[in-house]
Amino acid sequence: MSLLPLNPPPPFLECPGEPKLTFTAWKRQFDNYLLAIGGDKFPDERKRALLIHCLGTEGQRLYNTLPLEHDEYSGTVSALTTFFQPKVNVVAERYRFRQRAQHVGESTDHYIAALRELVATCAFGTFENEMLHDQLIEKTSVPRIRERLLLESDLTLDKALEIARQIETASAEAKTMSEGEFKAVSAVQFKATQKRGGQRKKCFTISLWEL
Repeated sequence: MSLLPLNPPPPFLECPGEPKLTFTAWKRQFDNYLLAIGGDKFPDERKRALLIHCLGTEGQRLYNTLPLEHDEYSGTVSALTTFFQPKVNVVAERYRFRQRAQHVGESTDHYIAALRELVATCAFGTFENEMLHDQLIEKTSVPRIRERLLLESDLTLDKALEIARQIETASAEAKTMSEGEFKAVSAVQFKATQKRGGQRKKCFTISLWEL
C-alpha cells in the first residue's frame, strides 16, 4: 500500500517582509516533513537542496547573500538560524512569560504548552521547569489546583502536572454527575406536575357535570 504524497511546510519567506513563524519554529515543521519522507537518510547535499527549496523565493535570495564557508547541511542550518533568529530582549521576554495567566476553561496541559513557547526565550537555564511550576501555581485559573500544589513541599513540574490533571478530571466527573442528578430530579418534578395537572382537569370536568 503506497503512502499519500506529503506536502512540504509552507515556504518560510516567500516575499520580502517578516516571516509568519520564527525560523526555529519553521525548522521544526521542516524536520518533521524531512523525517516523514525518509529524508533523514538523504545525503547532505540533497537535504541542503530541499531545505533551500522550502525557504521560498525571498528566503532563497537572502540565503544566497550569506558568506558560507562550507556546504554541509549542518553548516547551512547554523547559518540560517543565526541570520534569521531575532535578537531577544530577555527582560521583555521574561515579563511576557510572567504575565501569561491561564484562561478560564483552558486545560493545564494547554497552558503549560503555551508557557513552554514563552519560556524558550527567557534564558532561565536549569531553572526552567521550576519557573514553569511556579507560574502554574501563581497564574492558574483554578483555586483548588493552587491550594493543592501549595501543600507540596518538594514539588516538581511532573508532579504538579499530575496533580492538576487529577483535579481537572475529578471536577469534570463531578460536574457530569451533578448534571445527571439535576436532569433526573427535573424529570420527576415534570411528571409530578403533569399528574397534578391531570387531576385538576378531571375534577374540573366532574364539577361541570354536576352543574
